[in-house]
Amino acid sequence: MLLVAAVVTSSLAVATPARAAAPSLELPFVCGTSWEGNSGDSNAHRNKEIDFNMVGTSGNGDKGKPVLAAAAGTVRWEGGENSDYGNYVEIDHGDGYSTLYAHLDQKSVGVGDTVHQGELIGTVGNTDGNTSGLSAHLHFEFRNRGSGQSYPDYIRAASFHGDPFDYATGKETFVSQNCGTQAPPTMPGVSSVSRADGSIDVFAATSDYRLKHRNFSAGKWSCWATLPGNAKIKGDPAAVVSDNGSRIDVFAQGIDNRLKKLTWIAGQQWYDWADLGTYTITSSPAVTMRYDTGFDVFARNAANKIVYRHFSIASGWVN
Repeated sequence: MLLVAAVVTSSLAVATPARAAAPSLELPFVCGTSWEGNSGDSNAHRNKEIDFNMVGTSGNGDKGKPVLAAAAGTVRWEGGENSDYGNYVEIDHGDGYSTLYAHLDQKSVGVGDTVHQGELIGTVGNTDGNTSGLSAHLHFEFRNRGSGQSYPDYIRAASFHGDPFDYATGKETFVSQNCGTQAPPTMPGVSSVSRADGSIDVFAATSDYRLKHRNFSAGKWSCWATLPGNAKIKGDPAAVVSDNGSRIDVFAQGIDNRLKKLTWIAGQQWYDWADLGTYTITSSPAVTMRYDTGFDVFARNAANKIVYRHFSIASGWVN
């Protein structure tokens, strides 16, 4: 007897791993400002890099303009003025995607910092470790390091607010829609001062132990900026204005329970955090101006007593 076996074949559907979604990028500049991107005029460009300049400026006319995070993420890489990119930061957005911001004049964030979309990360500059006389601009790259490709192949075409950059012509002008809240992480404590009529400076100690700052003047709010220094702080900061509005001092309790101070002087950058002694404080500080060139700082110590220090701009700490 001949037996015929019926062979039944079936098609098995093999699931394809989902491709990680790329972040939605916004133009890395202040909401409402116009910037021209250029991808073709630089001999240094090797793939889909974009150089940005503010519309209506030339030379170094846009040097110092704020640079904002195009998407939320964590700073994973940075370099200084002598690197091939000059001052730069690269923000990791997850799933292998990152954005690079190069030739910055100043950096406002460092490795390990978490940033929100629209948060200040630096300013437009012309720093470069290989070239002198470079005109100010922002060099921008949208990268997919998770692709398995090498540089520059992992540089991807960028879109801003859903509008793809015109790589065919190599030029396109955008109006920034980077208009989010630009708020830092949850803020346990906030302090504010006014150094002039119509001006407000707000300071916030965030849940990641950093101090954030933004200013209101000329009818507009600046972006949140992370102030410099490696000190980690907690609780409520306390700020005071002195010397006819030309100086701001911010005091805070460190996570090591020591008193910290950060100072701004008009015409200069913020100074680094100063540690004001080895004694322990168990509360957030309070500060008041005794006269225009001197102020008092109060805090509770380990013995549950209120202690204070007096500062004179002419003489320094008096006690």
